[in-house]
Amino acid sequence: MLLQRYMIFVVLSLTVQDQQVEVNPATVTERQWVTMTCRTTCTLSGSPAFIWYKNKLPLSTTNMYNNYLQFTASSEDSGSYSCGVRGQTNLSSPAVTLSVRYAPKSTSVSVSPSGEIVEGSSVTLTCSSNANPPVQRYTWFKNSRAITSWRGSEQSYTIKDIKPSDSGEYYYAPKSTSVSVSPSGEIVEGGSVTLTCSSNANPPVQRYTWFKKSRAITSWRGSEQSYTIKDIKPSDSGEYYCEAVNGVGRGWSSHIPLNVQYAPKSTSVSVSPSGEIVEGGSVTLTCSSNANPPVHRYTWFKKNDTGVWQTGSGQSLNTY
Repeated sequence: MLLQRYMIFVVLSLTVQDQQVEVNPATVTERQWVTMTCRTTCTLSGSPAFIWYKNKLPLSTTNMYNNYLQFTASSEDSGSYSCGVRGQTNLSSPAVTLSVRYAPKSTSVSVSPSGEIVEGSSVTLTCSSNANPPVQRYTWFKNSRAITSWRGSEQSYTIKDIKPSDSGEYYYAPKSTSVSVSPSGEIVEGGSVTLTCSSNANPPVQRYTWFKKSRAITSWRGSEQSYTIKDIKPSDSGEYYCEAVNGVGRGWSSHIPLNVQYAPKSTSVSVSPSGEIVEGGSVTLTCSSNANPPVHRYTWFKKNDTGVWQTGSGQSLNTY
């Protein structure tokens, strides 16, 4: 069963408050863009930081943006999600269950009995596949043609009183599709990275298609197994996956996150309070910068007629 690819913006609201809250479970299709939003009616001081949990385990911050969580849904994302406020262990939301629907993958055929098959004996071929919802119909092929003598849609196909004419190749759609990244390790702005799609299929894969956040990469022309990004930029960060197609069907890889690191840029200083500064007053200078990973050290400098020297550290500098 092949599911149509399309993108839907889904918002799941998780309400954090002292009272129990009813939250309806959400069902999405693989490769849809999902946004989960954590809301609270409680009064929180300062700028509260939210934390997300999946199956009661804290999530990494790769796709976390304070009070909302965004990702392209894959089969591995099914589970129970909740959120809370850092430092407030008694403030946590009820869990919401995310069920991700996906087309059959990791499809394979097993033969029983194994070993030599002798004329006149019986053999059973069993098709196994991982899908949500479960597979509804199976079709068997021999030498690229559907077996018309087989009526039904069962998982197993049994040949009784087997004959030499039953010999042949039994074909299957791409399975065990995966993406590898080269070079491995940190990816830095300006470098080059190659994504390679691997898949097991019979007949071999005829066409590969690359996707980023549920959309085909239209700038990539061709059907090659590898996709290279040269002079990589922060905008190239995201989740990538590939689709492998042969004459029988298609298979998709799991999602691979690409996180491009870059030095601080768009650095600026703001002054508070704004307007006129009067002698004897207090002024705060705040340095802002866009960087990945986030800036871990700020240094302040002051210039006068005799030169420039270091005058402080930290994101904000207070003068009196």
